[in-house]
Amino acid sequence: MPLEVRMLGNYQRGDVLDAQVKDFLNLLTQMDVPPLESMTPSEARESAIEGFKRMNFPREEVSCIENFKIPGPECEVFTYFHV
Repeated sequence: MPLEVRMLGNYQRGDVLDAQVKDFLNLLTQMDVPPLESMTPSEARESAIEGFKRMNFPREEVSCIENFKIPGPECEVFTYFHV
């Protein structure tokens, strides 16, 4: 399947993806995994862990994770911050 990217936010005509982001997205398309939305949260988490291992990304230890909510126009968005 060809790589399709839609840029949101402050996109200006002529803007291009960062080369590392483009390489990362191309790696994702080459991996034989089902679409994220077709997996359960546990399956998606395991798929991500295995995928990052296959890509040889360096891992950093996380000292803590802060959970918080961001108010939105229709609902709160649950998010977390790694420290």
